[in-house]
Amino acid sequence: RGSRRQAHVIVANVDQAVIVTSADEPPLKPALIDRFLCSTEKGQIRGLVCINKLDLGNRIELQPLIGQYSQIGYQVVLTNALTGEGIEDLRQDLIGRETVFTGQSGVGKTSLLNAIQPGLGRATREVSEDSRKGQHTTRVAELLPLQIAGEIAASGWVVDTPGIRQLQLWDIQQEEVEGLFIEFRPFVAICRFADCRHLDEPDCGVKLGLAQGMLSPLRYESYVRIVTGDEDSLFSFADWRRRKS
Repeated sequence: RGSRRQAHVIVANVDQAVIVTSADEPPLKPALIDRFLCSTEKGQIRGLVCINKLDLGNRIELQPLIGQYSQIGYQVVLTNALTGEGIEDLRQDLIGRETVFTGQSGVGKTSLLNAIQPGLGRATREVSEDSRKGQHTTRVAELLPLQIAGEIAASGWVVDTPGIRQLQLWDIQQEEVEGLFIEFRPFVAICRFADCRHLDEPDCGVKLGLAQGMLSPLRYESYVRIVTGDEDSLFSFADWRRRKS
């Protein structure tokens, strides 16, 4: 993430990232998920999307979002840290891996870890009622042994990280971005121009795939915001649905 105009490395030497978002409070931001997924592709680690706080969302309305990630090969886990829903599924995905939990402040990363490993007892805070933004509780990244059935060696390790409200893609050239959106790759090959940016160019394979319903408009919008430098406009899923309705 950015820190005083420099790249701030939060974690290294992991093989999986659980990208935690919330159904609401704070609002779900698909563009932020996509930036995290671009980072996992760049780092060649597995990206897993976790939508927490299911009690605050509408499962039917979430289906298009869940479907777009599932269809291109990303696993999506739905959880509720308070009720325990989805916790066992998430726990199984952590066994034998070194995993970083990342996402916005207030989405419930630490609460999920407390639910995954009862007795962990890590501190949590409520989302601000005024701003609907999370409040920082975890101040530094911390490596934790994940202990299941009393066997640390067979269970894995997790890294709890401070919340991120914005994520800039460091050390990534503009022409690399198309390849980090993994579903774009077959369509890039049929673009008329080798240097096509997939914006307004004629005979663009990506735009053709979009027009034919083979690519997600929501993911494409995230792509456009990245390549055009619109890093600060992280629209919420609810706002996007209202614009498209």
